[in-house]
Amino acid sequence: MENFKLDEYVKRSEELLKQTQDVFMECGLDDIALPQTMELSPDDAIRLVFVGQYSSGKSTIIKTLTGIDTGIGAGIQTQETRSYPWNDGMYVVDTPGIHTEIRQDHDEKTYEEINHSSLLIFVITNEGFNDRIGSHFRHLAIEQGRGKNMVLVVNKMERTSEGNTPEQQAIIAEDIKKVIEPLSPQDVYLSFIDAQSFIDAQNADDDEERALYYQMSGYEQFYKNLNHFVDEHKLASKILDPLISLRGAIVSSIQGMDRESGLMAVDASDMLTNVESNLKKKVDESIEECTAKIINAGANAAMQITPGAVQDNVNYAISDALSQCDCFIQDACNQIGYLLADVMQNIGGEMNELSPVMDSSISHNMAMPSIAIREQNDNMSGDDVRNNLVEFQQQQLNTVTNGLQKMYQPQGFMQMIQNKFTKRSDQWKGIAAAGAFAIGTGLLIYGAGTHRKSETERECERVRQEIRKYFDKRAQDVRTELLSEIKKQTEQNIEPVLLKNRQQVKALEEETNRCDKAQAQLKQILDDINKLIEEIQD
Repeated sequence: MENFKLDEYVKRSEELLKQTQDVFMECGLDDIALPQTMELSPDDAIRLVFVGQYSSGKSTIIKTLTGIDTGIGAGIQTQETRSYPWNDGMYVVDTPGIHTEIRQDHDEKTYEEINHSSLLIFVITNEGFNDRIGSHFRHLAIEQGRGKNMVLVVNKMERTSEGNTPEQQAIIAEDIKKVIEPLSPQDVYLSFIDAQSFIDAQNADDDEERALYYQMSGYEQFYKNLNHFVDEHKLASKILDPLISLRGAIVSSIQGMDRESGLMAVDASDMLTNVESNLKKKVDESIEECTAKIINAGANAAMQITPGAVQDNVNYAISDALSQCDCFIQDACNQIGYLLADVMQNIGGEMNELSPVMDSSISHNMAMPSIAIREQNDNMSGDDVRNNLVEFQQQQLNTVTNGLQKMYQPQGFMQMIQNKFTKRSDQWKGIAAAGAFAIGTGLLIYGAGTHRKSETERECERVRQEIRKYFDKRAQDVRTELLSEIKKQTEQNIEPVLLKNRQQVKALEEETNRCDKAQAQLKQILDDINKLIEEIQD
């Protein structure tokens, strides 16, 4: 079924604007350059002026064509010109009847509207022209040269003897030709309709009945004639300006939606992931280095436990091993403390470098690591983190050192050895004078007896294993405690910073996704606008 192009174009324009506004609002885009309406300026407004005799059915045609109910019924009721807004920038004008015996002043009002018309629709009934209406038509069409700027409509064709048939139309057309000469019916887009039948078609209960009424109405050809008029007079070109303006705003918005924010979000996310990964790796390396050194120190001290070892040398080896452990733990704690503080500083620097357009709160919170830390942990700074680890370190040193010294203090260690080697006191006393095993001199000496030598070596090896086992155990304790403290420090100071930035990155990713979606939607709208512009121009 044919539709009135002008109405369709304007409605499509309005819908495209609405779609664009919805996308802009959803994505939070700046709509300052976006047209707020597709309404034409007063000078460019499209005015459809309906002219005709009284009771010709102008108001009914207006209703069927535009949906506007003028509220005018049969009889002489249109006493003044009425203008009705129709879509954006379009107006429908219903004028008083022409050349009546009742109100001669109606003619002046009608002429004023005609002078501003874009499309003049002259309506007569199936009875054709009488002298007055014919004279007025010729004045407009011939004398004023408006003939090719109007559509001549013959309404109420169902009142003819044969209805709105081609045969009946041909009969009426012959009479009309006599009035409109030298114009032809084609020049005035002559249309034969029955507006009431069109209304009946809309209200019909079934498709067959609806089709019959629509055929009787003659609106198919009427719409074709109107569209032909619109095309030939390029009437729709008036709505190109707001469409072109809308297109320009969309193009600018699409161009402004580059991938910088999306790439920034990816970079920031990767950076945060790398921060966590690198921190874990470096912390693990520090702890493993510390525990390996503790184990190695114990192994070196254990090597001093040999038959014939000098007691002072053994004492020194144990004491030195303990001191080394103190240094190893201290170095590890300091190193990890600086790692944690540097992580927070690097997060702030990287985020500021990666995302200068991100929310200013990021820059504020991450400008200095201490700021982010204070927000999360009551005025803690990077130095505070190190201080906490130093305090932990000292506790660890005390635990480890006390444990080692309790078991392996020089006196206790030598006493243990003495106890191990003097289980058979009677035997040892008997051979002491022969130098088999002497203690008072500060030396552990084994004699030449194979049995005694082997037993002493086994005993020393057992002690060495105990020493190594103890240092190994202490190393594992250090690892456990360090990991526990690192976890606590991370949860208190690092994770809140990472979480806050991940939230910002997530927000940026969501914004990017929204913009990507908006970009796709705007590109589709842009395609639709270009198609509409092409239709209008063609």
